[in-house]
Amino acid sequence: MSLKQLTIFVENKQGTLVDITKTLADNNVNMRALSIADTQDFGILRLIVNDNETATKALTEAGYLLKMTDVVGVKIGDQPGKLSKALEVLDEAKINMEYLYAFMARTEKHAYVVLRVADNDAAEKALEDGLSMHPDNEALLIEKCHLLLDYQRYEEAYELSNRIMLNGSDPAIILKGSILLQQGNAKEAKKVFATIQEADDMYNIIDICYAYLDNDMVKEATKWLNYGKETFANEEPFVALKADYYYHTEKYKKAIDCYNQLIDINPYSPIYWTGMARCYIALDAFDKAIEACDYALVSDENYHEPLLIKAQAFGALGNNEEAYKCYKKTFEMGGMSLEAWDDISAIYLMDHGNYQEALEVFERIENTPDRKANDIIDAYRAFNMGLCKLESQAFEEAHQYFSKAIKLNPELIDAYLRDGLTLALLERNEETLMAWEQAVKLSPTAQTLFDLGRISMQVGYFAMSLKSFQMVEQLEDDFPLVREFIANIYLLVGKRPEFEEYNKKATYAIPGEIIPQLYSKLEKADDFTKMAIIQQYFEQYVLIPHSVANR
Repeated sequence: MSLKQLTIFVENKQGTLVDITKTLADNNVNMRALSIADTQDFGILRLIVNDNETATKALTEAGYLLKMTDVVGVKIGDQPGKLSKALEVLDEAKINMEYLYAFMARTEKHAYVVLRVADNDAAEKALEDGLSMHPDNEALLIEKCHLLLDYQRYEEAYELSNRIMLNGSDPAIILKGSILLQQGNAKEAKKVFATIQEADDMYNIIDICYAYLDNDMVKEATKWLNYGKETFANEEPFVALKADYYYHTEKYKKAIDCYNQLIDINPYSPIYWTGMARCYIALDAFDKAIEACDYALVSDENYHEPLLIKAQAFGALGNNEEAYKCYKKTFEMGGMSLEAWDDISAIYLMDHGNYQEALEVFERIENTPDRKANDIIDAYRAFNMGLCKLESQAFEEAHQYFSKAIKLNPELIDAYLRDGLTLALLERNEETLMAWEQAVKLSPTAQTLFDLGRISMQVGYFAMSLKSFQMVEQLEDDFPLVREFIANIYLLVGKRPEFEEYNKKATYAIPGEIIPQLYSKLEKADDFTKMAIIQQYFEQYVLIPHSVANR
């Protein structure tokens, strides 16, 4: 591929490089590659940046002499000998190379180099001609095979792999085995892998291990991992494999240990920092996940994956404003589809109480021509549309949307809970109980029961609510706020001794000196006002001070 390179002529003195990089940073220009050639008196600084126009203007205004140079960027396999093969093509075409340096990219599978040659057009043509002139080139055939796999054209990939296998090389063998695994033929794949010539080669071990991991065959992956565990313990590619292996097997702390080892080797790798962030998300360590994402973004501010993880972490912490900013930036960078962005925008509108606007966005997505169906995503969208209708008190329509969500994703627990709430508001009591019972049947966890307790309490199903909270207490004695809610229920139904008992047990209790005042107010109030008073005190002393009002 053709690239534009900034060539800057600078004095060979202390502080010059610092000044140039600071100038670029101040103008929000990100460097992709850097090369320095110097003499005693001057130096030549070569840069690949993400914004040539801004960089040129900023550096010129800072007094630097520069010019734009055409170069060639070449993508090569990150394996021994791949660069040599690329250079052989240029040599055969008698194209002289003036210089070469590394090109930074966000990939684990390939490396990039920048070439300066006498004739860029001739070089690119030579590289293309090289591909057409060598149709049996194994490396190219393997790449084509991987492309077919990416498009799930397994039969074509399998036929091509048979052609590649005629050479009997280890990469061809591993490819054939990987295809067999994807076809569900693990027995035959194992036989194929057993025929590799260099079973103790680190890259062969890594590739086979990934092939098994990609197909959720952890036992076989473990066997291959163990082959290289001692020999390659400190080799970066192998440590990276271990990190992925531990993440895949949900051993997140061990994965983090591997990522720390990798970061010690390469502290500026956005991939390693992002991998660590994923682990912290899995451990619900959201603050640490955000910190890891920030390090990844310092290394590469245009890498959108850590932005998505950061958004997820902020969302989990209840900071929807920051989550929205991260999603927005991801969309602007091209890391998110328009449909996904519309979904997020609509949810953001919901968070700010703009339910009608949110509903209009959801409906626009639903009515988009040629929209690709996705049951999971469509179920969540239907669920959110139901919430919009619920907030608008359009209960029958809300019920229809919740039913649609359940049909698309029968394991969407929140849909059953909210549908039960909606049916209760429609006074369809039997259906209400059926919906809630199904939620608990599918997910008999403390969290589901706690959510049910809160939802049923909203519509006056106090017996259901109390039973749910008591079951939570039995399952997880230290579940946050369960005793506080039990105390609240007892107060709502007028059982003061029980209320006082649980209020004493509660971590966040209504202060004892306040209770006589509360009782006094309740004695003078009608039933409707009593509920409002209790809710006010409960929020004042329990919910809001501890940031769980909307848990």
